Amino acid sequence: MADQRFRLDHRRHHVANQRFDIFFDRLVGPDGTAIDDFLTVRPRVLVGPLKIGGIVVLPVLDGKVGLMQGYRHQFDQIIWQAPSGFVEPNEQPADTARRELEEEAALTCGPYDIVSLGTLMPDAGLIEARVALFAARNCAPSTEAATAEPGSGLMKWMSLSEAEKIAHDDPNVGASTVVAIVRYTRLAARPR
Repeated sequence: MADQRFRLDHRRHHVANQRFDIFFDRLVGPDGTAIDDFLTVRPRVLVGPLKIGGIVVLPVLDGKVGLMQGYRHQFDQIIWQAPSGFVEPNEQPADTARRELEEEAALTCGPYDIVSLGTLMPDAGLIEARVALFAARNCAPSTEAATAEPGSGLMKWMSLSEAEKIAHDDPNVGASTVVAIVRYTRLAARPR
């Protein structure tokens, strides 16, 4: 198979906000064909060689899995999602998971109860970052109240099989949450 890679010829910074830089890239194919203004979105904070920009953490409490039902203005609908957030400067993804768990779900867990579920690319053709996925076992209620943030919402506790049904059948569930549920299901099935 011939080399099909398009190379980055140059990148033009278009706009930024607190969390993201938006670029228009010029890509050139192996035959010289150019694509102008290829949109790339990159979080402003990336961690490590895998370029981790955010996390999703699936809370587990008394054998139940927690998912939030939060409103997303982009769709004008309530969606299912696990707590999530951006990695802050000088913060490791597992620490971000613990912080977001407390901020969005008012839950705590020990550092050894944060279990990696790997990473994923939320949209490799658009977003220049990966999301680190975690399960938070042995969660406990925090003394702090959850912070209202876009997309956060009421936490609903359910069996893992109910969460799997949402992951497989519900059209209003975030992709990172789907992958976290699927990977946690595999992890939970392993003997300890």
